[in-house]
Amino acid sequence: MRPKRVLVLNDIWEDAASLALALRMQGYEAIPTADAGALDGLIRKFHPSALVLDVREPAGQGVRIVEDLKFRLNGPRTICLSPAAFSPLDVRYDLFDSVLVKPVDFGQLISAIDLEEVA
Repeated sequence: MRPKRVLVLNDIWEDAASLALALRMQGYEAIPTADAGALDGLIRKFHPSALVLDVREPAGQGVRIVEDLKFRLNGPRTICLSPAAFSPLDVRYDLFDSVLVKPVDFGQLISAIDLEEVA
């Protein structure tokens, strides 16, 4: 069985790279990026089953990015990593398939990635 592909978007490169490395160590194909502008191309080339991003990143555009993916690209599952102090009123959490609050439990992240969409 082919491993699930995960795209990790964070405007802090080291954070994206670290999470992608941890996911690869668990058997996933994971690609980090800090470039939201390259996201469309990466999704078309890599065909991830999940996109993991901080709702406030990159540059506070996480929600806009997910809205765009959902409506234009019929994009991958989206997993929102939300800062603990972030108000639920500030975000349309309904756009995301899963929402995890930082600090994120790695086991919960794995479970969110592995969820299958219900047809």
